[in-house]
This record gives sequence, C-alpha cells and structure tokens, in this order.
Amino acid sequence: MLAAATKDEADRSYREASFAREIGNFAPTYRAGEIVAVTESSHVTKLNKRTTGEDRENIEKFLEKLDRKQLPSIAGAKELMHERADAAIKLFSLLNPVRKPELDVRPAGRLGRAGPGRTASALSGFALGSAMPESALSAAWPRGLPALSTPSSAHR
Repeated sequence: MLAAATKDEADRSYREASFAREIGNFAPTYRAGEIVAVTESSHVTKLNKRTTGEDRENIEKFLEKLDRKQLPSIAGAKELMHERADAAIKLFSLLNPVRKPELDVRPAGRLGRAGPGRTASALSGFALGSAMPESALSAAWPRGLPALSTPSSAHR
C-alpha cells in the first residue's frame, strides 16, 4: 500500500534518526509528502534506487500523477494494514475452524516404564494389582462386567 508522509511524521523521523545516530543505530528519515510503501507487516519502505531500480527523478516523474492528498499517512496506512491482517485472520479462522481436541483420558506417562524418581514396579500394573487388596479392586471394577481374577487370587 502506498502512503504519503505527513509533516509531523517527517519531523518525527528526523528527530528519531538524530537520536538513533547518537547511540549508534539507524532510523529512516522521510520528507513531508514523500510517497512510501507500507507492507502487510506494516514495514515502511522508501521508494529509492535500491528498492525500485530507478533514480529519484524517474520515481518522482512516475508518481507525479498521484494525488498525494488522497493517500493515507504512514500511521494511517499501518493501521489499515493491521486491520486487513486481523480481518484475514478472522476470515481464515471462519473458513477453517479448528476443532477442539476431545478430552484425552489416556495416561500421560507410559505404563510399566520407570520415570524420573520412580521404579518400574511402582508403575507396573501387575505390581499395582498385587499390592492392592481384592476389596479395593472389586470396588473399582465396573458393575455388570465379569470379575477378573487378580494375580494374588489366581495363584492361591
């Protein structure tokens, strides 16, 4: 999107460039009425020989037909680009809804494997079943299913 730098933006750019130079950094400067390009990510690019391949006179000659008063300011163009990006994200999310994952009831760890600070027997189903009293196992067993024999009752 093209934008025209306002007098305030040009003045601010000179102040920011001066400060940046003092601390060893770089900040671009804009002239009032200068036409720049604002990208989708709101990055401002000057139209110069490096970016267009044309010298300043040819660029100005090409752009002289534009009514600079109809172009948004740099700040206005950045705001428009942010609004477009937000609208694109919203449209994409409406067209491609993300399904919420169903509740995963599986254990997070791996059964029967020793983890940090655990022993293999602490995670083993066999060891867990033989360590529990049969009354606790039968109380936890779903009603209506045939009872399973526990390792301790199978060997009696």
